Amino acid sequence: MQFKELKQEVEHLFGKIQEQASEGDLPELEDVKQFARYCSLMQTRADEEWAEEMDDFMQLVHQLLQNVKNGNTEEIVQLLGSLEDTKNFCHRTFGV
Repeated sequence: MQFKELKQEVEHLFGKIQEQASEGDLPELEDVKQFARYCSLMQTRADEEWAEEMDDFMQLVHQLLQNVKNGNTEEIVQLLGSLEDTKNFCHRTFGV
């Protein structure tokens, strides 16, 4: 999978997860697992200049996965906000 396609898949899954959470539903575990797998693959392809930010993003992704597994809805909402902020910072700063 090309980087551009990978990024589109990550963005699609993230939107789906956000939508589920905004409707008060627990995000589907399989969606979050796939999101984490794709993010991990992106991390392996990260340029040196944004690799550290990707590491921070991955910590949040792992926390999200754990909280979905545990059904912690309030934590999930906060983590999604943090993931959005981190993603926006990276895109704005590095043009990724």
